[in-house]
Amino acid sequence: MTSLTRSWYGSRTPLENVASVAGTSAEKVLDLKGAKHAAGEVHLDIQDHFYVIQNGALSDGDILIGPRVDGRRVVFRNVSLTNVTIRCTEELAVEVAFEGCNEISGCSITADQVTLENCRVLEDLQLDARELMLKDCWSLQAAKRHVVPAAGTVRLDAAAENPRVKLRNIEFKGGGGHLLLSRVSLRHCFITGDYESVRLSRADLHNCRLTAKSIRWEEDTVTHDADDRRSGVWAIEVQGSLKLNEVTFETLTVDSEVIANQAEDRSSVDIQNAFVDNEWEALRDNYSGTLLAFHLIFLLAFIAPLLSKVALAAGAAGLSGLALKIPFLHEQQYIQVPVWQILLFGFHAMDSLIGWWHCFLTIALLVYNVARLYLTITIVKLRSREEHLTIQHFRRARPAPGKYATKALVHRYIMKPLFVLALASALWKLWDAIQMQIPVPVTG
Repeated sequence: MTSLTRSWYGSRTPLENVASVAGTSAEKVLDLKGAKHAAGEVHLDIQDHFYVIQNGALSDGDILIGPRVDGRRVVFRNVSLTNVTIRCTEELAVEVAFEGCNEISGCSITADQVTLENCRVLEDLQLDARELMLKDCWSLQAAKRHVVPAAGTVRLDAAAENPRVKLRNIEFKGGGGHLLLSRVSLRHCFITGDYESVRLSRADLHNCRLTAKSIRWEEDTVTHDADDRRSGVWAIEVQGSLKLNEVTFETLTVDSEVIANQAEDRSSVDIQNAFVDNEWEALRDNYSGTLLAFHLIFLLAFIAPLLSKVALAAGAAGLSGLALKIPFLHEQQYIQVPVWQILLFGFHAMDSLIGWWHCFLTIALLVYNVARLYLTITIVKLRSREEHLTIQHFRRARPAPGKYATKALVHRYIMKPLFVLALASALWKLWDAIQMQIPVPVTG
């Protein structure tokens, strides 16, 4: 591919040499008559007229449009383009349109306005425009992740009687603009960056990751699904209004906090089969509601063996005092052991390995239960406050992140790592309690 020169005005016009030229004084029509041409370096002079290039194929070339005469239009109609660069001189406000093109691949297109209508295969395109519109196109795809900037307005649409526009491996990267996707099918796509507004309508998204920030976000009749919780993510940030109507989330990870706090109406949002990735949701689900009873039972399972050991140690102490007064037990030898030693080391020696393992697991169980008691009490209080605000119909009823940030750290870095150790210690202590022997009088 050649490089564009800066002194282009009035130079070669190779397309006019290979095409049939027709049209009026305001519009020049270049008919390629079904032939395929290597474009080379092409200069389209729009000073006096528009351009319509039709019926053929162009490859391996650079097309520069100019000089600066705003409001002009260059149309490629029924033309296939491969490895062609199209751009405008300076900041030219010109529209470059593609109508009925069968294939446009490996091209770079930069203009103030870019319109693609009724085109079939759009592959590996660099599209940079203040206003980008795709209407009734078959597909826009790339072999690997491909970026489409959205600093202005990006609009993709299809008529009701036509198939949805297929989008594959496309990343819409916002730069403060507007993104409007209607009747589209997205696979392995991304919506990132900052937007003024985003609107998805009658769309289905599979294995897509939405992590953009927007002032306004709206979805109407949209389905999000994924192969697993890591393949798809819906974790947007909305500063203003969030409108969700007939939106379904299936098997992907969803940050539901923005839905709870921002959505004006959640009655038609289906989130039952999604994986919720939200710290408050995790804390609320684990330490309140139905799991609250489980935590109380687990706490009793921790306390019961300790109480039994204390009772046994107290009984042994009482027995040793009684033995001094009973002649036939007087010669039996007894030692004095602190209760904390029995609680930490059980009935194992302090200098034995198994005794220290018992001590380590007991401390882990103690820390685990103290942390669980702290989380259970504080989370239940926040949950009650949330329900109170919900009953009063406040828009944002959930606690602020700062109120549960410390609790989330305790849950993540204390509760989860200690759970296995605490469970092993609880089972060990339960087994010790079961193994205790008590005197039973012999009858008969």
